[in-house]
Amino acid sequence: MPLSNDNHIEQKSGGWGRKVFRMNALRTKDILHKLIENTEKSLTITGYSVSDYFTDMLDAIIRKSQQGIYVSMYINDIEKQKNALDRLMAYQSRFLHVYEYQKHEDDKMAALHAKLLVSDAKASLISSANLSYHGIQGNVEMGFLIEFPSARLNPPPFRRSSFS
Repeated sequence: MPLSNDNHIEQKSGGWGRKVFRMNALRTKDILHKLIENTEKSLTITGYSVSDYFTDMLDAIIRKSQQGIYVSMYINDIEKQKNALDRLMAYQSRFLHVYEYQKHEDDKMAALHAKLLVSDAKASLISSANLSYHGIQGNVEMGFLIEFPSARLNPPPFRRSSFS
């Protein structure tokens, strides 16, 4: 189910989030939930901070992997977030992979700080929101929802690049 149409964001069930900066904003939690639930083939998620508040969505991610959907999660520091991630780690399989950012000895402050969810290479949420209460609901976070409805048929030209 598309969350946007003709480059204009639509109001979906659950309604608009609170009014932010004199404009209606969609709720990060609702968008994350819909992207996860609508995934049919593959799901990629990065997270700097994951808390117990994200447990319901972690359960949905586990269910998706049990349905044969490939899930890759990239986490900054698994040990610091062990309580929230223990259940997810127990379900690692052919379809569910959890990767931990490998710290560099020469820069102890370096971290995986990206916040990204990609569903079926058709929809991506790029956001400032951590996978925690404040990131998903409490704070005012900003992000972009990018959809490519015909990505399976005609993928746009892609140039591989990275930045930090």
